[in-house]
Amino acid sequence: MSVFEKKRDDKLLVDDTKHLQCTIRDAQNSDGHIEYSLEVCRTPDTDVRWVVRHRYSDFAQLHASLKSCIGVLPVLPPKKVFGNTDRDFINERKAALQKYLEELLASELIGGSLPVRQFLDPKTYNRNFQEEGRQNIQIVLRSGGSHELTEPLPFIGTRLCKSYFLAHPIGDLKTQHVLWWAPFGPDRVINLRDTHATLTALVQCQHPYIVPSISSVATDAGVCVVRPWFSQGTLRDMICQAKPRNPSLMKYSSDKLLPMSQRDCAVYGRQILEALLFLNEKGLGHVAPSDGMHLSHYGFSSIQIPLLCSYMSEKYSVFNQVVGVYSKSNPNNSSSLCVVSLSRVSELIIK
Repeated sequence: MSVFEKKRDDKLLVDDTKHLQCTIRDAQNSDGHIEYSLEVCRTPDTDVRWVVRHRYSDFAQLHASLKSCIGVLPVLPPKKVFGNTDRDFINERKAALQKYLEELLASELIGGSLPVRQFLDPKTYNRNFQEEGRQNIQIVLRSGGSHELTEPLPFIGTRLCKSYFLAHPIGDLKTQHVLWWAPFGPDRVINLRDTHATLTALVQCQHPYIVPSISSVATDAGVCVVRPWFSQGTLRDMICQAKPRNPSLMKYSSDKLLPMSQRDCAVYGRQILEALLFLNEKGLGHVAPSDGMHLSHYGFSSIQIPLLCSYMSEKYSVFNQVVGVYSKSNPNNSSSLCVVSLSRVSELIIK
C-alpha cells in the first residue's frame, strides 16, 4: 500500500451549515502589537465556545482574501502606523472590527466561506479540502476507475468539504464529466455496505427531470460521484450571470441577477417539484433540488430557484444525506410542502 493509500481520517466532525457568532472580548499589547481575543460559537449551540487571537494584519489578510472574490465588502477600519497602542484608539478599533465581523457573518455566503471559517475556526478548517479530495479520488481511480482527472474546480459549490474536478472517460478526450468527493460527515448512519447499495439505487433512479449520476463509489473515507458536466453552468449560475468554473463565493455574491419571467419561474418550479414528488414517492424522504436533481431538458446541471422554493437548499442533496453531512432546515412535512407548492405553481402557469 502506498503512502497515499493509507487509511485516512478525513471525516468532517462539525456541522458546517451552522452560523458562527463572534465577539471580540479583549485587546492586549503583545510584543508591540495589539492582539485581539475573539470568542466564537456556533448557533444555536452557544454553550460550546472557543477563543482565537488575531492581530490587525490578520484581519487585513482576511479582507484581501475576500476582496479577490467579492466586489463589495464591509469597511475594514484603516491601518494606523503611529499611536496604534493608545488605549482610546484600541477601544475604537475594537468596536470597528466587531462591526466588521458582524457584517461579514450576517451574509450566509460570506460567513460560510472558507476564508472566514479558517479565520474563526482554524482548528476545524485549516485543511486543504481540495488536495484531500484529489488524493482520495486518485485512490478510487487507481482501484479500477474509468476516468482521468483533467482540471480542478476549487469551491464551485458552497459545500466546503466537497472537492470538484473535471475529468474525461479513459480513451474519450472529448467527453467532459465532473467528479466530486465528499468525506463522511457526523450525520452518517449507515454502514459501508448499505452506502454502496444506496448509491447504486440513486444512480439507477430515472426521471425526465433528473439527470442520474454516471457512477458513484464509497470508500472508508467518503464518497466519489461522477456526473455529466454542463458547460453552460447551473440555473443559479445563469440567474447570477456567473461563470460556471468560478468559486461560489465569486459567483453568488453579486446582487446583479438576471430577470426571469413569471412563466419561466412556473415552468422551472414545476419541474423541480415534480422531481421532488417522484423522489418522495420512491421513499427517499426529504430531499431538495441540488446534486441529485437537474434540468436535463435545458442543459443546466443544477437547479435552485429561491423565488419559488425558498425553503429548499443545496444543503439537502440526496447524496449529502448518504454521506452524512448536515442538512440546513427541519425536514418535517417536506412532502406536503411539495404538494402545496406544486398546486400554487400550476396556478402561475400562463396558459
